[in-house]
Amino acid sequence: MADLADLCPNCGHDYAPHVDRCENCHHDLGAPNVRAAMAAGERAALEKRCRDALEYAASQGYRHIVEDFRRHAARSRAVICKNIGAVYGIAAQARGSWLISSYHAQVAGGSRAPDGDDWDFARAHERRWFPNYSDKIQYGALSLTDTGLSGWGEVSLVLNETAIRGRASVGEENAVHFAQRLSPAEPFPKGFRATWDERGELCVAKLFKKVEATTGEADFAGILMSTPGDRDEANFVEVHIYGTLLLEGVACVRVARVYEQEFASLWATLGSRNIRVDFFDDEKVQA
Repeated sequence: MADLADLCPNCGHDYAPHVDRCENCHHDLGAPNVRAAMAAGERAALEKRCRDALEYAASQGYRHIVEDFRRHAARSRAVICKNIGAVYGIAAQARGSWLISSYHAQVAGGSRAPDGDDWDFARAHERRWFPNYSDKIQYGALSLTDTGLSGWGEVSLVLNETAIRGRASVGEENAVHFAQRLSPAEPFPKGFRATWDERGELCVAKLFKKVEATTGEADFAGILMSTPGDRDEANFVEVHIYGTLLLEGVACVRVARVYEQEFASLWATLGSRNIRVDFFDDEKVQA
């Protein structure tokens, strides 16, 4: 017999965990990654991790700083990084069809070659997070500075919250790396994902030990996201977005000033379509 949580609220038909619409009446069931994060056992485990983190901070005398970090993390934004060539390709599409394609969609559509065999095998671990719908997930990272993970591209696309809030969840870290550490027979652990609105709690559960009595507000961005050039060394809270993304859903673009003049036509195209482009000075970037 189906669990009551897996019955369509419109027609009562049982549905599979990976679908977003009832197969019987086509009622909108919501994004499956969000439903997974909302499961009672998942939320209870996350609440315990967060409570334990705050109790530890209290025992060290700086719970108020961890609470402040949680408030800031709860206002973080989702950022996707693309290389400049990819952004050119997106902007070249007809207005109204500026698709920001996922890796899986690009490979399926023939617009890019798949990664090497080793990474293809590694990506299979995505299915531990998103069984039967990993191809529908796009990835970003939480940021307090509107700048993303440079290892994935020079251009940070800061997503408009209204475009993703109902279909975004967050995960402890890179989904592939997290799942790789699990044995195939090991049940997927609970408490390591959260809904968009509960991202602050997940950030505390993961990062509370990086907060100290001397930590200030200016340190929070670096605690939430560490961005060395090597992808494998980046430390971040991952954003999982179900379904397609359009460039119209981008609130703003951030890119190092060193690229301002050389690619001025691209920034002008984005600006002409009401996407703000912000330039920042970064001495580490070389043209």
